Amino acid sequence: MRGDELFAQISTQPPFTKLHPKMAAFFKDYLAGEKAVRFGDGFVINTNFPSYPSGAFESLAEGFSRLGDAKERQLYSVTLAVTNRCSYRCWHCYNAGRSQADLPLERLVRLAGELQALGAVMVTLTGGEPLLRDDLEQIAGAFDGRSCLIVGTAGWGLTPERARRLRDAGVFAVGISLDSADQAEHDRLRGRPGAFRAALDALRIACEAGLYPYVVSVATREFLQPGRFFPFLSFAAAAGALEVHLPEPSATGRLAGRRDVVLKAAERQRIFDYQAQVAADGRLPILSSFSYIESSDAFGCGAGLTHLYIDGAGEVCPCNLVPLSFGNVAAESFAAILGRMGRVFRKPRCACVGRALARHIPEGPLPTPPEVSERLCRAHLPRRHAVPRFFRIRAEAGTEVGHAELQAAYDRVHGGYDALDPARREALTADFLTLLAERRREVGPFTVVHDYVACVSRKPSAAVEGASLFSSRGTET
Repeated sequence: MRGDELFAQISTQPPFTKLHPKMAAFFKDYLAGEKAVRFGDGFVINTNFPSYPSGAFESLAEGFSRLGDAKERQLYSVTLAVTNRCSYRCWHCYNAGRSQADLPLERLVRLAGELQALGAVMVTLTGGEPLLRDDLEQIAGAFDGRSCLIVGTAGWGLTPERARRLRDAGVFAVGISLDSADQAEHDRLRGRPGAFRAALDALRIACEAGLYPYVVSVATREFLQPGRFFPFLSFAAAAGALEVHLPEPSATGRLAGRRDVVLKAAERQRIFDYQAQVAADGRLPILSSFSYIESSDAFGCGAGLTHLYIDGAGEVCPCNLVPLSFGNVAAESFAAILGRMGRVFRKPRCACVGRALARHIPEGPLPTPPEVSERLCRAHLPRRHAVPRFFRIRAEAGTEVGHAELQAAYDRVHGGYDALDPARREALTADFLTLLAERRREVGPFTVVHDYVACVSRKPSAAVEGASLFSSRGTET
């Protein structure tokens, strides 16, 4: 089903009833471009979000009000490389050339607690190749249910036993690199014979272990051609993938200086168009992309503010694709590093930080040291910039509710508020305001408007009887 269809089903249940109606309307609109699938006992929109229901989803709902606030830092996603070591030589690797030293398990366990204290909802354990660490299960086990854990891997070394251990340690999903339906091409792109077979085997093993299985495919302009793109989606689905995630190639790491690989605006628009097509086609797997979620009409770029990348040696960077270190957790406190980063990343941006800084990254060892990183950001990132739509709407959404919020909630749940007879609209408003005065202290104003609209929408052709319907439900929310 489409994401907005799922939202319509669950939007009258907590924690959604705590959302301001304007925020709920934003999510309904955003999710129209997403797809939802049933997995296990719940639903998955894609791996940019935790499954619903889950403890991680509760963390997401509770952290919305602080997300993107530099004064009260609230992380959303973290990519944690547990090692920089890897036996592949992928053509696009953003991690190429980094230190091969690993953080000790003890530091990673402490770091897990620090990340969760900052509200990290989505945590991807990656590399390098994370399966090279024999203690990966212990690292995963250091996180509790407040975070949704993903392992990003090329697949080499994922055995049935190891997949079960990762699942038991709390891992929810495994994202497996797969760039082509052609064995020779995939092996060439990943720089290792047998990579294709290993990826398909890992996909099957993850699925059999009860892990959410998906593939990560680099969105080159060749890959995005319709004659190649849609057959690949069908191939991935047949191989067991429930989702295809599309990162764009970036001029960093092994592609440093390669501006020719960066997608143009029209090519990025093609991803948007595909997103809508795939969301409406039940035969295809979920399609997820940073192009969609990080657009200015959605959440924008959270690099350095709501998102962090920590490499295998402990260097803390704003993003996987921004090789600027603001400190190393093996050498100083995580809090000090975040304080330094917070001096230049103060609010969400519409433009991708990686694309803005790529041409200014100096040659030589990467990531750059903190003093160079801060200087580059101050010199080349605009201090004044537009704010993504999600954060604009959140700023506009106050703590009070009235007629406008009633209309927004009615349209979200039931639709057609403007088409109602004027007398019915007037009666709805009067009925609601009376109920609000009676119930707001008991359950909160947003819960009142959501519950009231849910009651009315159950009998859309009946006379206005929201208050009596609500009363018949007792204190249910």
